[in-house]
Amino acid sequence: LDRESALFLQGTEGVKVQNSAFERLDGNALMISGYNRYTTVQDNDFSFIGGNAIVSWGYTNETENSGFPYYTPRTNFPDAGVDGTDGNHPLYNSILGNSAREVGLYEKQSSFYMQAKTAKSTIMGNVFFN
Repeated sequence: LDRESALFLQGTEGVKVQNSAFERLDGNALMISGYNRYTTVQDNDFSFIGGNAIVSWGYTNETENSGFPYYTPRTNFPDAGVDGTDGNHPLYNSILGNSAREVGLYEKQSSFYMQAKTAKSTIMGNVFFN
């Protein structure tokens, strides 16, 4: 998974993406990356997308040697393992009433909504096929 997209959100609060059409994109359509709070993606149409329609992917404070670009800066790292207490990940996403079709034209492991290192999302009323 590449951390890039046609619409890239990072460091936002209260963003609403609504009534938009994402068509014929080679990669991911929408990325909610790192720190984001209360992002709403509602009533959009995704079609002929090369990668994922929507990706929500945060960062965790991993270890001192986790390296660029996966966590920057490398400070306040735990002795071992993954630590998400710094809040550098999406919280309270709302993915509502979207439609998606013909997703993953170039990416073999793609989806309508991919979530990693993200918490407390609401995903309701979406339609995804093909």
